[in-house]
Amino acid sequence: KCPFCGSYECVDNGYYCIEDSIITSLGLRIKIAQFRCKNCGAFWSSERDFIDNIIQKEKSFVKCLLIGAARQGLSLVSATSLVEETVGRSYSPQYLHELYTNVLDQVKQEKFCSASGAYNYDEQYLKENGNEVCRLTIKDVVTGDTILDKQTSDAQKETIKKEISKALEGLPVDAFIVDMNRIYPELIHELYPKAKIQWCIFHLHKIIWKELHEEFGKNIPLLQLYNTYTLFNIFFDHSIELKKLGELLKTFEKFKTKDVKSNNEITHGLQQEFRKFVKELKKQRRREHKLTPRRTIEQSKEIFAQIKQQILLFPKKLQKRIQYIDDNWEKFTLFQRDARVQPTNNGIE
Repeated sequence: KCPFCGSYECVDNGYYCIEDSIITSLGLRIKIAQFRCKNCGAFWSSERDFIDNIIQKEKSFVKCLLIGAARQGLSLVSATSLVEETVGRSYSPQYLHELYTNVLDQVKQEKFCSASGAYNYDEQYLKENGNEVCRLTIKDVVTGDTILDKQTSDAQKETIKKEISKALEGLPVDAFIVDMNRIYPELIHELYPKAKIQWCIFHLHKIIWKELHEEFGKNIPLLQLYNTYTLFNIFFDHSIELKKLGELLKTFEKFKTKDVKSNNEITHGLQQEFRKFVKELKKQRRREHKLTPRRTIEQSKEIFAQIKQQILLFPKKLQKRIQYIDDNWEKFTLFQRDARVQPTNNGIE
């Protein structure tokens, strides 16, 4: 029946063979009949939807294989071998090359859209079969995805640059959260001139503690503990600890005597009380699933301005640390200006 005029006065008008490589490579010879209407003179062919559906499904399957290969970083040669082994037949190299090029663009776009642009970076030194190796790791701050987790024989600047650039190829790069290693800013800006850096505040606090212990030993005087928590208070809210230390200092002034030994005993008892207070405070935060509150950029600026005015009241090592924070202010406050960025590198530690 003519699909145009409805007439049954139709005659065969030959046929043509489907020449798609998927059909011919299977050794099939499929003919599509052609007709002519004697009434209206129209020409048409028999329907081939079933065959076209088979062709489309196989092409989609091959494309899925190539996308998977591209996501795993396989080369064109490896991807082609995978396709031919899975499907069981050869394809035109030109066809697979064109398809692979297209899926590579798709995978790059997928990676670009799925990455936040803000990353943790850290190194870990390990012993493997008696040999020292370095583990380099990059983690997306927002998605939590591990971008790089690789062992290398060293952590030289050029090795790090090579691995970072390879891992982040095709991805947006806006910011890094790193430990306070002096080589990182130069290394990162050589690769990504516009990338910003957040130095880990947790490591800043560790350095401050270390310097205090070096100067005062295990039992840090209450006044120096107060000075220390004043610095900790710049980026995180430690007003509770400062209030407690203020109370303990008043207690010491109330009970101190002219006897050095007696004063040392009073100080030791107050130090123990503060340690216990801090321990209980941490337990309470864990029970309530809370972290130490962060300061806003405005609060940090105001607190730090007061500290700089009173810098001479701090011991010399803390004076140097205050100057260091001032010199690197932008690297310590990026988390307050970019919501994606965390103040510490603990997310990868």
